[in-house]
Amino acid sequence: MDAILVSSDMAGITALSQHRIDLLVANFRLASGSGLDILRAARKSRPDLPILLLVEPADLGQAAPALRQDGLDYLVKDSDELYIDQLPRLARLLVPALAADNGTHRNTLEAALKKERSLALAIADSQEGGLAVFDPEYRLRLCNTRFSALLDLPENLASDGCQLADILQYRAARGDFGAHLSAEVVEQQMRRLISEPTFCFEQEYPAGPACQVSGNRLEDGSLMLRFTELGSTGQAEQHNWRNASFDSLTGLPGRALFMELLKHQVQRGSRCGYNGAALLLLDLDGFRQLNQAYGGRHCDQLLAEVARRLMRAVRESDVVGRLDGDQFGILVVDVNTSENAEIVAGKLLAAIARPFRINGMEIRITASIGICFHPAELHSAATLAEMVETAVDRAKTAGKNRYIFA
Repeated sequence: MDAILVSSDMAGITALSQHRIDLLVANFRLASGSGLDILRAARKSRPDLPILLLVEPADLGQAAPALRQDGLDYLVKDSDELYIDQLPRLARLLVPALAADNGTHRNTLEAALKKERSLALAIADSQEGGLAVFDPEYRLRLCNTRFSALLDLPENLASDGCQLADILQYRAARGDFGAHLSAEVVEQQMRRLISEPTFCFEQEYPAGPACQVSGNRLEDGSLMLRFTELGSTGQAEQHNWRNASFDSLTGLPGRALFMELLKHQVQRGSRCGYNGAALLLLDLDGFRQLNQAYGGRHCDQLLAEVARRLMRAVRESDVVGRLDGDQFGILVVDVNTSENAEIVAGKLLAAIARPFRINGMEIRITASIGICFHPAELHSAATLAEMVETAVDRAKTAGKNRYIFA
């Protein structure tokens, strides 16, 4: 299971906007906010998403009305504080005993592993799309029946130990990737699948359905691949929603989704008097001249690298979006004071000021930033956006490469 762990409601909503989630589990009580906010935000964009709220006995009275109103599934801790931690507890009891027994329980362990594998296969087969897991040497560890059916693989290529390169070689020879030389296609596909820790792209086959191919690395270095047929209505809607919500070049939330997240943050502050969020608008200085000097292809690579640097300069709970061209929005939560917002702005300027290496060329660029600290400015999301746009213009007029508060 590929798990994403977040510790606040804004971090959860950010994760929902950036990842495909198959199951959502939230605590009612969080260090910041409530798990209900995450579940309600998820319901808006993914009404079919299975969700589960974890409630402690002391919070049940407070949570009950919302549980009834929203029709949520939930679990309550028992007196031993158990609901999802049975497996770690059993592991702590069993592993030392089996290790101390000096291998005499080999048959027991093998039976347990066989049972776990059967369970893993059953879970994999319950998935709507094709799923396969390859070990760090790209040998097949596990796949579901939908995977072999979608790719129309013979039995020997859907069995344990089969090399990923052999599967690609078979498909290339069959003409799945068009009339290209098999060796070239296999090398290209392998490079595409192993070069990034996470990826998602579409693939059309002459003799089969178009698929969305996504993948990610597991902790042990294994590669998990998912193949989703784009023909179904649900998948088409999900695909269309993602295309409309995210920037295709950088993978960041686009303007519409970013404004929805900003609106949620404003409503949250108005509702509970929450103090400590900042909206920053970052605009690259002289980007039009760079585009004329280096061309669109190089500047697209520059924008993608700018996006990566901005993401690394803020925390998981913060949101970075590409709003338009060379303009990026940053929503920073839990900053508490305007001075802390200034620290974030300084980090962003420093991240952009470092030289960029694009196709062997060194490119230097600066940025101008406008800042609004909420709820010092108790306005709507649209008004806050207008205020930071004005602040950016003032920063550029004042000499660029600086930040100015609205």
